[in-house]
Amino acid sequence: MGETPDSESKQCDWERDVGLKEETTYVAIYPARTHAETWMEEAKANDKARNPYLIELIQEARAKRQG
Repeated sequence: MGETPDSESKQCDWERDVGLKEETTYVAIYPARTHAETWMEEAKANDKARNPYLIELIQEARAKRQG
């Protein structure tokens, strides 16, 4: 797409336009509806929004896989 290696670490125009922090980006996932509903219920039960909850789950899974 004409990007240089240096541009990978820089924020894209659309990321700035939607107001994401510089260190933040967007990742789309397409889970089964039942999984998404379960994650939302678990997030609410833990007094968290869905995105922070999912990020935490992913980080925990990575640590478990690496450990």
